[in-house]
Amino acid sequence: MKTIFQLILGVWLLLAVFSCGEELKEIASVQSPAVTTGNFDPADMTVAGQLTALGDGIVQHGHVWSSTNNPPTTADNTTELGATTSTGSFTSELELLEPNATHYIRAYAIDVHGRTFYGEVILINPTSGVTAAFTFPNQDYKAPATVVFTNNSVNANTYKWYVDNDFQANTQHFTHKFMLPGTYNVKLVVSGDLGKDSVTNDVNVSWNTFLLTKAEYGEAKKIVLLDNGNTLILAKRASGQNSGIVLLKLDVFGNTIGEYLFNDLPNSEPYDMIKLSDGTIAIVGSVLNTSVNNSDGFYLRVDTIGNKLRGPISLSLSPNNSSEIAYSVTQTPTGYVLVAGRVNNPIAGDFDVFIASGQPASFGNSFGILPQRISLPDNEIGYAVVADAGNNIWIAGSKGAPGSHTDAMLMKIDEFGTLAAGYPKTFGTGEFEVASTITALPGNSFMLSGRSAQDIYLVQVNSSGSAIAPYPRQIDGGGLEFAYALIAQTDGSYVLGGIKDGNAMLVKISNNNQINWIESFGSVGDDYFRSAVATPDGGFLAAGVQNGSLYIVKTNDLGKTQ
Repeated sequence: MKTIFQLILGVWLLLAVFSCGEELKEIASVQSPAVTTGNFDPADMTVAGQLTALGDGIVQHGHVWSSTNNPPTTADNTTELGATTSTGSFTSELELLEPNATHYIRAYAIDVHGRTFYGEVILINPTSGVTAAFTFPNQDYKAPATVVFTNNSVNANTYKWYVDNDFQANTQHFTHKFMLPGTYNVKLVVSGDLGKDSVTNDVNVSWNTFLLTKAEYGEAKKIVLLDNGNTLILAKRASGQNSGIVLLKLDVFGNTIGEYLFNDLPNSEPYDMIKLSDGTIAIVGSVLNTSVNNSDGFYLRVDTIGNKLRGPISLSLSPNNSSEIAYSVTQTPTGYVLVAGRVNNPIAGDFDVFIASGQPASFGNSFGILPQRISLPDNEIGYAVVADAGNNIWIAGSKGAPGSHTDAMLMKIDEFGTLAAGYPKTFGTGEFEVASTITALPGNSFMLSGRSAQDIYLVQVNSSGSAIAPYPRQIDGGGLEFAYALIAQTDGSYVLGGIKDGNAMLVKISNNNQINWIESFGSVGDDYFRSAVATPDGGFLAAGVQNGSLYIVKTNDLGKTQ
């Protein structure tokens, strides 16, 4: 028995030794690289390292340095000289060194196994006969801010400018446009026959915000952002000025740089404006037909400095005692302009949706859709219109029996004006729901916004016009709210402009339908925002009315003006 036990123990020991030998053999087969840091040359701010062994292969090598961390690592400043298949010397140029500050430097190599090996740490304190210096105007910069940097360096003949460590230019002087608010680190690295130097300054750029009230104009109806950063505002003339139309051009800071009056549209009311694919502007609304004392819709095409290119074109139906209003305009992918609104039906005694379409330059001479009504039972009004990629037209508004509450409504028509089967769709609970906007979303869906009783009302629909859960949703902002404008954000949230308890309102609603923030503007009365857009700096621009006067507000990303 003892002999058998000893035999088993001996076999186990032999197996254990064999296994350990294999592991040691495997470990021994992994070769390690070796690297030395080398010497620093202050004349050209370089350090020469040495690869003395490659190990199983090098995928990256260079130097690391820091003025705060000893020893430095690859998480600090690095040069990346790439993979190599040979030993020998290599040189790193150390950018952005701070003069008269101690720096810790060492070489590094990363092998094919992902391991990092370092050389010895050397200490340097670079000084220079070259002095880097630059100045820029000391002022309150607001985004977008163009800043001119003047180089005042001594004994320098090469220059490198950096903003937040990103290389920008190698010119003697430097001009940079800061599009967004924030604190920016601007660094100038210079060199000359006597060495190198660098200097850093911070540039603070704040939010560009403002509130404007212009008593000489009435309610602002629509905002269009132009490609050059300027803005067009469609507005009414002030009361007592024959109810005409004005187009204001503002620069990015809210200064008026253009005013275009359309005196051939007296007794008119503008409602919507879009920038067309050719860069011109289409405006629609209503104008009083004094011969029959009813309103006609109108279409007007202008350029961005107020020159009339087409129209105004009257949009009316027979009989002449009908009254048309063009509330909204859109452009299809094929280039047609489509107008939607409402027309009264003197025979049935209710309202119908009004539509017309045509090419921008020949609108009125030839039509894709002749001015016509979509005649259905009850009152139907089209407040907003949008086209999809398939040239289908989607109209949002309200529907309800005369004298009763309405539901939010969605219509779909083709490019010939034919109402799609199964439409209109309605959404609501009979508490006076209205869809005042429709916005196309990714995935061929649409968001309708407006009001339901005293709350904001949102309905997201798919391409079949069916509500997508969890919509419809009522959003209670703690008062009486009505949304007139919607901005879809890339994170799935929405910013809406409208009215809350008699004040102009901006509210941000998260992608899970929670209110992130809500801000009120103006004085208690009948103040509201009719239009709102996102601005390139991440803020918002809203326009409407305050106490009967044109009201424009530019906010930061949280809806605040300070």
